[in-house]
Amino acid sequence: MKIESAYIYGFGKWVDFTIDFSHEGLQFVYGENESGKSTLHHFLLFMLFGLPPKERALFRPKKSSKFGGQLVIYDEVFGECIIERLEHQKKAQAVCKTADGKTHDESWLKEQLHGMTTAVYQSIYGFSAMDLAGIEDLKEEDLGEILLGIGFTGASKLHQVEKRLTNQLGELFKPSGKNPKINQELETLQRMQQEIAVYRNEEAVYLEKKQRLKQLEKQEKELQLERSDAQERRLHLEKIQQALSALESYQAAAVKLQQLPEHIPFPTHGLERIAALKDKLIPLKSELSIVKANETETLTELEEIDKSIQAFPKDPVQELLQSHAQYQHVCREIQQINESIHTEKTKLETELAHLGIGFSMEDIKDVQFPFHLEKTWEEIKNLSEKIALEKATATSERRKLNEQQTYLEEHIQQLQREMLTEDKRLALERTKQAYERKDMAKALLETGTKNKQAWLMQQRKQDRQAKIYAYSGFIAAIIFAIAAWWTKHFGYLAGMLASAFFGLSQWHWQKKKNKTVAEMFNDFGPSEANENTTEADYQSSKERLKQDDLTRQEADKLFEKMKDLDLQLLRVEAKMQEIKQQEEQLAANKQKQIGNYPFLQQVEIASWPRLFHLCTNLLRIRDEIIARETRKNKLETQNERFINKLHMFAQKNVGQYNSDTNAPSPDRLMEQINKQYQQYQTNKQRFADLKQSLEKTTTRKQELQEAIAVYNTELQQLYQTAEVEDEEAFYKMAEMKKLQQSLREQLQQIRVQFSIYFSDKEWQQLVNEQPKQSKLEWQSKQVDEKIEQLESSISENQKERAAIVTELAQMEHAKTHSELTHRFQMEQDKLAALAEKWAVLKLAKEMLEETKRDFRDKYITEVMRQTSAYFRELTGNKYHKVFAPADKQTFSVESADKITFAVNELSKGTVDQLYVSLRLAISKVISDENNMPFIIDDGFVHFDTRRNTRMMHLLQEISANRQIILFSCRKELAENVGVNNIIRLSNPVRIS
Repeated sequence: MKIESAYIYGFGKWVDFTIDFSHEGLQFVYGENESGKSTLHHFLLFMLFGLPPKERALFRPKKSSKFGGQLVIYDEVFGECIIERLEHQKKAQAVCKTADGKTHDESWLKEQLHGMTTAVYQSIYGFSAMDLAGIEDLKEEDLGEILLGIGFTGASKLHQVEKRLTNQLGELFKPSGKNPKINQELETLQRMQQEIAVYRNEEAVYLEKKQRLKQLEKQEKELQLERSDAQERRLHLEKIQQALSALESYQAAAVKLQQLPEHIPFPTHGLERIAALKDKLIPLKSELSIVKANETETLTELEEIDKSIQAFPKDPVQELLQSHAQYQHVCREIQQINESIHTEKTKLETELAHLGIGFSMEDIKDVQFPFHLEKTWEEIKNLSEKIALEKATATSERRKLNEQQTYLEEHIQQLQREMLTEDKRLALERTKQAYERKDMAKALLETGTKNKQAWLMQQRKQDRQAKIYAYSGFIAAIIFAIAAWWTKHFGYLAGMLASAFFGLSQWHWQKKKNKTVAEMFNDFGPSEANENTTEADYQSSKERLKQDDLTRQEADKLFEKMKDLDLQLLRVEAKMQEIKQQEEQLAANKQKQIGNYPFLQQVEIASWPRLFHLCTNLLRIRDEIIARETRKNKLETQNERFINKLHMFAQKNVGQYNSDTNAPSPDRLMEQINKQYQQYQTNKQRFADLKQSLEKTTTRKQELQEAIAVYNTELQQLYQTAEVEDEEAFYKMAEMKKLQQSLREQLQQIRVQFSIYFSDKEWQQLVNEQPKQSKLEWQSKQVDEKIEQLESSISENQKERAAIVTELAQMEHAKTHSELTHRFQMEQDKLAALAEKWAVLKLAKEMLEETKRDFRDKYITEVMRQTSAYFRELTGNKYHKVFAPADKQTFSVESADKITFAVNELSKGTVDQLYVSLRLAISKVISDENNMPFIIDDGFVHFDTRRNTRMMHLLQEISANRQIILFSCRKELAENVGVNNIIRLSNPVRIS
């Protein structure tokens, strides 16, 4: 594939810019920094692979609303193709036009590029100076990732699948994780084992813990209230400590302010105003003396010039001169009018004949077009085109909607036939519920039977203990009775009663407990375990109900779509009715215009606006001819009056003039009169200049005197406002006023700074009391100690309360041993299913990694061979062989004398040459399958002159079989090796 040319509508700094890449050989794009090379590089990538919205925003033009462009490419398979991308068109999706006239979309372009992405392309077919640093850290697995892109088709999908498998494995199990599902199941099983192991009856201490919990809650509330009061006290003390330095400044400023007068009279901006007045007065006084001297000289010269002016006949001469200039102009204009009248008549006759609508010179005399006629004809044309377009659109839309409606109706009928009836659905639900009840009852019965056997053994043991307690109590009671009878001491009777009560209560409690547990086990009887529902029936009913739910959901969605289609059809019918009314209105307007202008009958409506401009031009020519003939007659009469007036003046004022014999021409007479007038005009102009100068001088003198007086008045007003007599006292008053304002601002700033911490009353109290730092620190220390003690007590209280709450919760929500055992078995089954899923995913990932290794081994030998050949040429045979990275090591090379060097032992320039060789080799290996253009953006910044020369020669050799586009700011790269195809960028105009 080859890039032929690019046209940029708008991209970054480039707007309406074309660049040609059709020449053979190496394409060298030269431009200085900031000339747009990288932007042009990104444009080529954007046209081939597109850009996401966030990256497009970086290249949106700042001086144009257009974004996108065209790229012309040539491929041996499909020939020439034009790729166009516009941001407002399908979200910058590509529109491709091939040589056979067909148009293709973005998916077609991706197919031709074999699924290649921007990242894959740049990793193989392009690099810049920033990429050269990567080879020093490139490991074996990294090279494998690059070589994986050689297959192209599905390469990006393989990477996505591998990433998805890794994520799914991580979601299932991690050796040290807590969130994965298997880790959670293991933790749950461990916790349940502990619950089963430590399960015991703790009902005896429940009431005692409840009472203790109430005491702790009441105690904690009291401690928290006390701690809150202490924290507020500590916060108040901290605020006072922060304000101490400000309080001292506040008190010092207040003392200074009291020492100054309450009111200091001083004008606003007084210092600036008096300085400005003094700066203005000095130049004004100097200028006034100069103006007075100039006034005297001007008066003397004016008297001499005025005498020579009075004797000249000014008014008659001026009138003749003005009339003569007009006379000459009129003569020229008459000649031009005669020529233009002849030309316009010829042009009018030609245009009438060319128009071909039956117009003649006689017909055009009376035709008139009103000013609004053009707009009327244009509106009729636009309405006609609009009606035609809307009618076609509405007709097409109605047809599509009818087709969609028919399709949806058929689909809905099909779904309704597939739905279950209500009776059938009810029967399936009953079957499903019966099996679920049966399965649950069976599990509970099995668990209850096992637990009942264990309980019966425990019951026998407890019965024996209860009998022992009862017998012991009775024996003790007999002993106490004998002792009471023998000693006659009735205190033994209490022991007798207590012993008897203990024996009876133990026997009664054990009997009651046995009865309760027996009733509980009897509840697990086979009440619902005899329903005749098989698992196959259950699974069939469950699947059929699920399918019916999906069918009903799909039918509901189709009904909603039918409603939308009905609304759209109503809107289309309304639109068709509106179009019909517009057609009737158009016909009426057309007939009205034909009635006014019959020649429109022969012209299509689409041509009316153009005909208006043609006819308007003809009428303009007609009006121009009439106006020029009228103008010509008027000018000839005007010239005759001037000649008569000139002869009358010459008889009276020009010497040696005879109107009967040898009368000079009007131009000759006017030449003599003009000489006399020029002299008069010179004197007059000089007189006017002097007079004007005198007026300016007088005006300026008055202005200066007035300005000086105004400034003096302003000075006195400033002194009066400040209540002083002179300038020195004025400046002293200014210093006092400035000090007073500074002190007030300082007090206000301090008060505003602490207004959020202290009210006006609290602040005034602090100012009056003047608290000491040492006392505040002592108080803060006492409060901190108290808060620490309270928090320690609260923490101990909370720990004890949390422990009691946990114990009570366990008691209140404790589950029976059988329930915990059943749940434990269910969790084990769940863990087994997750483990099986994890094993499947692990095997899939290992197979994918094995595929990647096979892919890498397939190409690595050829890539290294080609890399060695390029590297040998670029280094002038200094290094002969390049070895791929292996066993966590980086690249290494072998010199001509068989010495091996690691990549980090080479110079920066040599490392860059190695990287370039690798990139060129990878592209060479896959050139048979994907012969894409190679784009390099300033990739040789670390090369010296000799290396650059070798590099350019190598690129020229490769460019014979592959297009290479090199962007660089170093023009000497191309000039030193004679590159012919140099494209120069110059902000942003291309220079050929």
